[in-house]
Amino acid sequence: MKFSFTDEQDMFRDTVRELFADRCPPDAVRQSWDNDDGRVPGLWAALAEMGVLAVLAPEAAGGLGMNEVDLVRILEEAGYAGVPEPLVEHVAVAIPALAEAVTVPSRRQSPATRPALSTVRVRSSSAR
Repeated sequence: MKFSFTDEQDMFRDTVRELFADRCPPDAVRQSWDNDDGRVPGLWAALAEMGVLAVLAPEAAGGLGMNEVDLVRILEEAGYAGVPEPLVEHVAVAIPALAEAVTVPSRRQSPATRPALSTVRVRSSSAR
C-alpha cells in the first residue's frame, strides 16, 4: 500500500497555492486585519470559482465529490498563506453537514416516524 498524495492532489494543491500567492499575499492578509469584515476582497469568489468551496460536496449536488484527504493539501496551503476566510468552517463542517442532511434516508420518512431534527447554524466569527 502506498501512503502518499496522488499527482492530482498535488496539482490541485499547486493551483490553490498559486491562487493564494496571487490573491492573498502577506500584505493582503495584513490589510484584512484592519478592514470591516476581516477578509481579503475577492478571495472567497475566487475560491468558489475554482471549486475549493465545494471540494467535499457530492458531484450530484454540483460539488467536486472529493474527500477529506484531498482537502488536506488545500488546508495546508490556506494555513501557510494565513487565509483570513472561514474556509474550514465552510468546506469541512457546513458543506458535509448539509450534504448529510439531504442524503440521510431518515429525512425521507414520514414526519410521524422520523427522528426529531435539529437545526445547526454555522457562523464564522468574522461574519456580520
